[in-house]
Amino acid sequence: WLDTLFAPSLRHTVNTMGCGAGRGLVLPKAAKDKEAPFLVEYFAELGKLMEEMDKVDPMKMLFDPEEAKRVQEMQEAHKERLKPWIHMSFDKHDNNKDGSLDRAEAQEFFNLYTRLYFAFHEKYDVMLLKSQMAKGAVFAQGMMADMVDASMQKELEALMKAQEAAAITELQKRLKTKRGNYMANKAALDEEAFKILDTSTDGKVQRQELVEAFMFESERNDEVHLALGLLAADEAQAVANAKKLAGTMQGAGAEGDADCQMQ
Repeated sequence: WLDTLFAPSLRHTVNTMGCGAGRGLVLPKAAKDKEAPFLVEYFAELGKLMEEMDKVDPMKMLFDPEEAKRVQEMQEAHKERLKPWIHMSFDKHDNNKDGSLDRAEAQEFFNLYTRLYFAFHEKYDVMLLKSQMAKGAVFAQGMMADMVDASMQKELEALMKAQEAAAITELQKRLKTKRGNYMANKAALDEEAFKILDTSTDGKVQRQELVEAFMFESERNDEVHLALGLLAADEAQAVANAKKLAGTMQGAGAEGDADCQMQ
């Protein structure tokens, strides 16, 4: 369900209002100090949203239209608070102040963005994975409380810990592979992302093109992350499937409410 809500950005999905927002992330010193101060705040914003979304009950959100509405409104509010950081980052990387980003300026942006992206996901992906697995363990234990004795309970706990460790290892492996791929193929991947952003094909990225591309859950956001190698093809498909399922479930819930009102 997190893939639905945070389509990575997923996950992308993470928000804070203060200027001290970047403290929770382990970021490159240069990026913290001067190279990408607004991108640091952008990812800190996403981090706050991640923490908020981690408190959401996915089943309640799917079957309770009021909860779905509350979550949607909360996400939209976070999106609005993300926009100023993207605008300010655009201005910072527009070195010649011509109101657009040329290839060199966009490449500088991509380089800093990917560095912070990986720092962000190394922290929050592990945090969310642990949280989800802990919730799953509590649910499973409640379901099987009358069916297992103390010794079996210990075995189940050991199994769950092993599964969590394996999942974290796989997650970190994927991130390491993505980082290595980006570093090895940076020029080609940056060019692919630039082509997606340069919708007018004039060799320039306009302000609104950048803003729209770095708003989570947008199709353009997924396209840029795919181009940069930050989102794998199978992950993109999982996101699309999850969005479709969520839309179907929420639609069914709304129809059910309408039927009840008519009756």
